[in-house]
Amino acid sequence: MSFTRSGLTFREVEEFDLEMLRQMRNDPRNVSGWRDPRSVQTPHNQEEWYKSLNALNQAFVVGDGKETVGLLRFKLDYPMSEARMTGTDVMPWLAGKGYGRRILRSGAEYVIQDLGFHRVTAEALESNTAAIHIIQAAGFKHEGTLRGYIWRNGWKNWLLFSRLREDE
Repeated sequence: MSFTRSGLTFREVEEFDLEMLRQMRNDPRNVSGWRDPRSVQTPHNQEEWYKSLNALNQAFVVGDGKETVGLLRFKLDYPMSEARMTGTDVMPWLAGKGYGRRILRSGAEYVIQDLGFHRVTAEALESNTAAIHIIQAAGFKHEGTLRGYIWRNGWKNWLLFSRLREDE
């Protein structure tokens, strides 16, 4: 399965993508925004993650022309008509060029407009101002704060965001 939005192409992750994705995910410039920064991707972890992908747990390699620019991951909950964005990664050397916003916005539009979901959620560490900016620029609204939720040299807050069909 694949789709195109905002000039970007989204195609399902293939096994041959795993090494490139592992390098991108393990890049120190990307690790700081993870929910759990200890979850370094080993080849075995990556293979297990790949095996877990299915109709409810989807991942797409994102391209701009012939260049791979990032990765979009989300989980679908059909009974609740909700999709949870579990990750938007951008190649580290392309950070700050608008790809995070384009990837996240395109993913939310795909889930709402093409798949027919009512609600899409995203989350970020309160101190990750770049991620918060991307999430809000992609049309998500701040919904709440999980206080003292993540340990990062002390307990930190985790922010919740949503985008609804009626926000379109």
